[in-house]
Amino acid sequence: MTKQRRRPFPCQALYHVQEQLELVHDDLGGPVKPAILGERRYFLLLVDNTSRIIWTVLLPTKGALADAIKQI
Repeated sequence: MTKQRRRPFPCQALYHVQEQLELVHDDLGGPVKPAILGERRYFLLLVDNTSRIIWTVLLPTKGALADAIKQI
């Protein structure tokens, strides 16, 4: 029996972002109990890779995700 081997993570990224909002990381969290501000149980977290600016949007359902991203 042997150990499974893997290559180490690269020290530098292969793709470098030049402009703000060129690369945005997102995360959808929830459901949150108890609900926040009028039955909103989910939250969308967006982080700009260049400036590290963070946006948080409260959502009533997961179905509202696409509309929230378009609005931002």
